[in-house]
Amino acid sequence: MDVESNRESQSESKNSDKNATGKASPAVPGGTAAPTVDWFSLGPPGRNGTIMSFVAVLAGVIVSIITYVYAPNSISLDSWEDGCPSDGDFEKSCKANSAVLRVSCALTVLFGLQLIGTFFFTRFYDMFWIIKFCGLIALVIGFFFGSSSSFGLDGYAWFARITGFFFLILQQIILLDVAYSWNERWLAYAGGPDGEKNGNWLVGIIVISLLLFAGAYSAIGVMFWQYGHCQDSTVIIGLTLALTVVMTLIQLFFSDEGSILTSAIMTAYATYICYSAVTLNPSAECNYALDTGYQTLSTVIGLALTAISLLWTTYNTVSRFPTVLDSQGQAVDLSQVSISTKPQGARSPSAGNAAEVAAEPGLMNKLLIQVSVVFVLVSGYYAMVLTNWATEQANTSISNPRSGRAAMWIQAAGQWIAIAFYGWSLIAPKLLVDREF
Repeated sequence: MDVESNRESQSESKNSDKNATGKASPAVPGGTAAPTVDWFSLGPPGRNGTIMSFVAVLAGVIVSIITYVYAPNSISLDSWEDGCPSDGDFEKSCKANSAVLRVSCALTVLFGLQLIGTFFFTRFYDMFWIIKFCGLIALVIGFFFGSSSSFGLDGYAWFARITGFFFLILQQIILLDVAYSWNERWLAYAGGPDGEKNGNWLVGIIVISLLLFAGAYSAIGVMFWQYGHCQDSTVIIGLTLALTVVMTLIQLFFSDEGSILTSAIMTAYATYICYSAVTLNPSAECNYALDTGYQTLSTVIGLALTAISLLWTTYNTVSRFPTVLDSQGQAVDLSQVSISTKPQGARSPSAGNAAEVAAEPGLMNKLLIQVSVVFVLVSGYYAMVLTNWATEQANTSISNPRSGRAAMWIQAAGQWIAIAFYGWSLIAPKLLVDREF
């Protein structure tokens, strides 16, 4: 009788744990059932929101490119001409930039709201994406009728420059993370699954690094040749050469951190920023690339690097939050897990990440907020890449030389800070031996 009674009580307990979808509610420490929201119908925490955010940015970039090409000749609303130069060619450039900035501003609002919502309610990051996309479309349509001056350098464009500046720095951190992961994986391959050495992977690391160095320093040489006859450009190019060489030497001979591959990627990225900066010099005598195909090359490279950074951010976020299963095989919502303990019997494909999430207070919330910040910053940065940092160019000149000079130095300053961060990551472990890095 006692056995049968226990079985009946267990059966009733299981049935009571069923939620509205017919699935067992995830168990949480302390014996308290999780809320009845079918959180895991969205997939593992963080995955749905990150993928949807990536899709939103991708759609925004595509729409921006299309409108950048067709808006100048297809849109004749007075509001689009407001705040633009009266000169025909500069006006077209202004309208093209305005088209991109309107979409960029809509994305910034979307991800800004997502950042705020995630701060107060972690699951907001993954939820309501139909509403979010409808809101994004409504914003783009509403901004379509706004004044160009509101999205130009008298309005949103300067905000986008600031967010673009921060993403310029952040992008090097992301690319270095790619380099570290790449280097570690190929070193693991070189060791072989059975401890057998395979030197081809090591050769591959060295060859790729040398190719990146060769390409970067060749490009710096060409820039000295083409742009080195003016002081501003010479300073930017010279500092790029000096700083990358110094950081590479520190990594090779004075630091246990980094690798030849990370130094090569840092050098290549710094060279790209240098090229992007000097091709925005507003002086026609100092810059033959104004309003030419050479700036198109800078745009293409910039968009490619942005795509790599976003893909890596998306991949890292998706893999950082694997589904954690309790002892009964039910998915556990990590945002609801009691901080000090892990669900009894929990297991996951990536147990280290799951244990880390379950062990530290609010770690999931913090990481999702950080990813939301990345999407806010990239919403401004891609617009700067497409519009050459919100400069209006025509007939090999810039309508506002002061604006072009500011854009040039913004990128140069971002490059110096990014290189300084890399240098600090190399020497900090030796200076601060009692801290973990």
